[in-house]
Amino acid sequence: MKIALMRHGETEFNARRIFLSRTDAELNETGMRQAKSAAQRLSLGSWSAIYASPLARSQQVADVLSGELRLPVRLFDGLRERELGELEGLGIEDYAQSHPAEYARLINDPDYAPHRGETQHAVVDRVTECLKMMVRQSTSSAPGAALVVTHGAVLAILARHAGLPGDRLRAAVRNCHLLCLDAEFDTGQSLSLRLRHWDVAPDEAGAWASSASLETTVPSPSAEATWPRTNAQPRNSSC
Repeated sequence: MKIALMRHGETEFNARRIFLSRTDAELNETGMRQAKSAAQRLSLGSWSAIYASPLARSQQVADVLSGELRLPVRLFDGLRERELGELEGLGIEDYAQSHPAEYARLINDPDYAPHRGETQHAVVDRVTECLKMMVRQSTSSAPGAALVVTHGAVLAILARHAGLPGDRLRAAVRNCHLLCLDAEFDTGQSLSLRLRHWDVAPDEAGAWASSASLETTVPSPSAEATWPRTNAQPRNSSC
């Protein structure tokens, strides 16, 4: 199954380079323009479903996509942004300069969590449960890729765990750009992910969604990961 994950449009927190996770910030004017442009450019793709984080900045983009693509939106709590705890609302550059060791661990150490925040492993676990549910819900009667609206840290963490080299992650996925994956269950019912595209524009993602090509823009030897099976079962819209 093809899954294209989009970062939401710009917020004032993004524009001012401020840490943003649980705060329910809405899109600014630039973010709304990005969402409308993305919806038009995605309209040439073949899409089967739209999923989104419940945070307002993702819901707003998903609603614009829904209107253009004529598909309903399903909200998954597991797609919300990484919880940053005490970092919420701090300037990113200021924190990186004043706490370089902690900032490096935040980005590079999958076991590190800021105070009252989440580890990268925790993010991968909950997002993977959502992806599993999407694959289970896909049917031959609804062909096309799934379109997911989520957050920048979620995309960076998922890409890292799917094998994207760390040096490709220094620049985040841009607002209303996408990460593209192939996802399927293996014989042991673990979810296998193959990373196809990173930080691509909506029209490129739409072309990928409509194509049978397996061409990839990331290094293929390290672009696959199989997540360990967990005992948790998907729950309605919470993953």
